[in-house]
Amino acid sequence: MKTKETYSVKASWFLRYHIILFLIAGFTGNNANGQKSSTDLAKYTPAWIKDGFVDAGATHESWIFQVRRNSFRFNQWQRDDYDKQLSEEYIKSLAESGVTVYHVSCYKGFGFKAEKENMDLVAKAASFAHKYGMKVDTYIQWNTMCYETFFAEVPEAKKDLWYQIDVNGKPIMLTYGYQQSFRYRPCFNNDAYMNYYKEKIIRYAVEVIKTDFIHFDNFDYNRPNDPDHNPATIAAFRKYLTDKYTPARRVERFGFDDISYVLPPMWNDSNPAGGIVEINDPLIQEWLDFRCWTFTTRLAECARFVRSLNKEIAIEVNPNGLVGSNVVWSTE
Repeated sequence: MKTKETYSVKASWFLRYHIILFLIAGFTGNNANGQKSSTDLAKYTPAWIKDGFVDAGATHESWIFQVRRNSFRFNQWQRDDYDKQLSEEYIKSLAESGVTVYHVSCYKGFGFKAEKENMDLVAKAASFAHKYGMKVDTYIQWNTMCYETFFAEVPEAKKDLWYQIDVNGKPIMLTYGYQQSFRYRPCFNNDAYMNYYKEKIIRYAVEVIKTDFIHFDNFDYNRPNDPDHNPATIAAFRKYLTDKYTPARRVERFGFDDISYVLPPMWNDSNPAGGIVEINDPLIQEWLDFRCWTFTTRLAECARFVRSLNKEIAIEVNPNGLVGSNVVWSTE
């Protein structure tokens, strides 16, 4: 039995193309015909997409985010154009031009309370789209917790660490030009956060907005120098190894069977993650597999939740690029 493995991390950087990965064939690559015998809602293909569609419409950036980000392209005079993209007149014009799916913002990570007003407007816009025979595609941010408003709504999110932290306990953030430190990465191993995300955000999109299509954006994980050391993630990592290997196999894999004190990888200036060419450490190898397992498991969980409410909803994610290289080391 092979126990020694090496993971090459050469040429790990890749271009961030905005390419979307459809989940229309499930998580195992089944074709549409093969899925007919599957009872797993995560692998179900909605019938309405089989003939193709034209997806267009409003910006996916909610107004609160545009104001908070304040990019060089932003100004308050754009509000009229933003509101127009949610109007019946604009949506009708899309339908008349041949658009079959209306794309619109829904949730950016500020919390349900902070975004409720905009989501109500989106629900009204969705009703216009349905009125003119279109489906509705809602943008839902996967990888952002805007803590300034989120903590005000959900204080336990701060107290119970619903976000990722590094080995020193500092929040792990999305970067985006190094001026968006308000965007914490949620901890996907924290069940309380995932329950909030499903019950507050996804349920609203399905039951109130009546979306036909969910786009999860920023479906990527941290780069190697930012491993999550949230207690929930550490516990999940140890359970993952316990479930994956028997005690005897753990001895064979790691040299010992008691993994009670196993931690995610740690690096510093004199021991940088970027200096690795081949990964020999079995725990780092397992950590990379665990990160992928976390994301696929949580995505499947959300897909099943969505389709328990409405089976015919299409789901896609933006994995930040499909370029044919192995990016497990750099990001997922």
